[in-house]
Amino acid sequence: MDRRRSPGFRQVCGHVPDQQYRTFKSVCAEQDITVAEALEEAITLWLERQQDKQCIPLVNKVSSAA
Repeated sequence: MDRRRSPGFRQVCGHVPDQQYRTFKSVCAEQDITVAEALEEAITLWLERQQDKQCIPLVNKVSSAA
């Protein structure tokens, strides 16, 4: 089952500057990872920093092996 149809995943969206978008997509392609995988990693790292700063609970990373 892909992530769109999986009940354990939700969509996240937002707007970033054009050049940042182009660079992000290019680096994802160079690294042979999906945008979703890169976003999941970035969000996880950001949440870990927030946890360190504010003692917020960290949600367990969902396995992408599907």
